[in-house]
Amino acid sequence: MVVHLIFPDIPYAIAVGCMLSGVPGAFIKAPLGLIAIAALSVGLGPVTTAPVAVAVAVSYLLTAAILTVVRKRVTVPHIHA
Repeated sequence: MVVHLIFPDIPYAIAVGCMLSGVPGAFIKAPLGLIAIAALSVGLGPVTTAPVAVAVAVSYLLTAAILTVVRKRVTVPHIHA
């Protein structure tokens, strides 16, 4: 609802669908399931499901990239016996 209020050109159903699938898409590795849940629960058609798919893909890829960078920077010192 807040996204629709900030950007009134974005339809309410698309904003809710994108947020409904994009936020958990960063943590859950089931993008097709999230797209289907968001599209069916909000009642989106085939054409308006594309922004939902983009939201899931972007959130998953950004989270994966950030975790990759963080994991490379954190080094565990080896204790020599």
